[in-house]
Amino acid sequence: MDQWVGNPDRHKENLIEYSPITYLETMTKPMLVIQGVNDPRMVKAESDQITYKF
Repeated sequence: MDQWVGNPDRHKENLIEYSPITYLETMTKPMLVIQGVNDPRMVKAESDQITYKF
């Protein structure tokens, strides 16, 4: 996982920079968020953060 995504401890700044949630304030177009209840890549709490931000 470190090779593909990055290590949360060593690459924290990069992961924050790459995260879509970093840019929500500047978005001008709608974003479609599709997330399944058992999705291991994006847990429901994280998709809720994006969905209910605006």
